[in-house]
Amino acid sequence: MAAKLKVDQIESVDGSSNITLNQSVTMASGKTIPAASLTGTLPALDGSSLTGTGKLLQIKRAAATGMTGGSRTTSGDSTFSGNMGNTHCSVDITPTSTTSMFVVLATAGSGTGGNDTGHAGIYRGTGSGSVCLNFQSTNGYSADATGVSMTASYIPGNTTEVTISLRAIGCWGGNTMHLGSRRSGNATAPYGDITVMEIEV
Repeated sequence: MAAKLKVDQIESVDGSSNITLNQSVTMASGKTIPAASLTGTLPALDGSSLTGTGKLLQIKRAAATGMTGGSRTTSGDSTFSGNMGNTHCSVDITPTSTTSMFVVLATAGSGTGGNDTGHAGIYRGTGSGSVCLNFQSTNGYSADATGVSMTASYIPGNTTEVTISLRAIGCWGGNTMHLGSRRSGNATAPYGDITVMEIEV
């Protein structure tokens, strides 16, 4: 049977040295240590074994360097996936996990010609294999100016590099919509950017 030692205080022989415990100490259930009694430097925390919580694995960002126009007539489109629009800014990113999620943030000023309704989108992939993850419509009425600010997310399910981009697609009536613009055709810095975060879910 384990022995029980009942004391009010434990003190070193000289009354000033530290007390050394040679084995691990198990805290009884329901017992706590006052926060004011904890001093010293805590060890670095390793979150690799945490479960039930999201972990940021990597983050990549790219800024646009100028204005980008898209002139596709979108009135006949039932989807924006495919080889559409012109890339305003993009990042190439390789997933580090097959179970992680990409969260995408994209923003830019925009201008739309002809008082038309413009469209911009977040895409993954390139060429005919491009998939539109989200899009936003812009209204050019009167001042011909607005802006886009979008989010998107998806689970790649692999560890293959992918291009994720913000694109200027076009307008309902075939006019040009511009990203990185304060009015239709007026380039204005900052031109916008895209940020991609890989999160373990």
